[in-house]
Order: sequence, then structure tokens, then C-alpha cells
Amino acid sequence: MSPSRDVIIGDVIAANVDPTSTASSHHDAGDQSQMAKSPTLTTTTTDELEESEDDRVTINVSGLRFETRRSTLARHPGTLLGNSRRRRQHYDPTKAEYFFERGRHTFDALLYYYQSGGHLHRPVNVPIDVFIDDLRFYQFDEKTIEKCCANEGIFRQKPPLLPKNKFQRKVRTTAIIITLSIISV
Repeated sequence: MSPSRDVIIGDVIAANVDPTSTASSHHDAGDQSQMAKSPTLTTTTTDELEESEDDRVTINVSGLRFETRRSTLARHPGTLLGNSRRRRQHYDPTKAEYFFERGRHTFDALLYYYQSGGHLHRPVNVPIDVFIDDLRFYQFDEKTIEKCCANEGIFRQKPPLLPKNKFQRKVRTTAIIITLSIISV
């Protein structure tokens, strides 16, 4: 008999499989003792690995590991980490962790957002544009991003309302373009 080994096929992991053994659907008393000695096939899907009885989850961000609970992440289901279906594509079943090639310093603040119930603060050593880029990567909603920018003193200007009349709208947009070109000179 060959030694047992792990076989990984797609999203299914089979442990202790002897590729030469086969199981039949019918057996008698003599076959039962033989089957008891043969290795059994155990399959576990990625979903089952992710949702084991342990609520802890490991997140690897560019080599730095963070640990939190799935229930903590689920507090914000609209984000990449808060939605199990969305974060599944980043799961590495061989290491039983989620892997992201992103900024480590930014992630510390993002994890605090989940753990603190929604308090988001940019680390002083992370530029605002990098922080906002990571917020968008982790799929934070625009309202949260705008609130973060407002805390930093950055406000998004709303575009001016244009008239409903087609001719007046054309005149207004032309005037805006001319004004912008004069300012830029």
C-alpha cells in the first residue's frame, strides 16, 4: 500500500487518500473488515475551511499577519472584508489565511475601523491619496470615504447645477470651460 498523501483538486481537499483504493457500493460481512482497513476519503471545501467552528480569521497583508474574528468583520458587510463571498477570492487554503498585497500601515487603521464600530483615522505616516486608494480597494462606501476626507479637511466640491434648458446649459458649460482655461494660464 502506498503512503497516504494530501491531494488538492480545485476547491476540494482530500486528505489521506490512497489513489489505488476503490470503494464499491455493495459489500458483505467479509468486505466490511476489508473496508475498515482501507483509508477513507475526507473532502473539505474552501467554504467549510473558512467557516470552521473557530471564529478567528488570519489576514496576511504583505507578510504581516493580523488576526480578528469573522463576526467583527461582518459588522460592515458592504466592504470587501465584511462580505465573506467577496473576500473568498483572497483566501489561501494551504495557509488558512486571506492574503492581500497592500500597505501594512494602512491596514492597521482599517482593522481598527472594524473593531471600533466604525471609527476611521488615517495614520500620520500614510499619505491621504494612498489611504483613500486602499479604502476603495477594500470597498468602503463613498460616504465613509467622504467622512474620512472631511476629517482631514478635504472637501469634495459638488459640480454646479446646470440649467434644464438645453441652450442655457450649453452657454453655462462653455462659460465654465472658458473660466477654467483662463485660470490655468
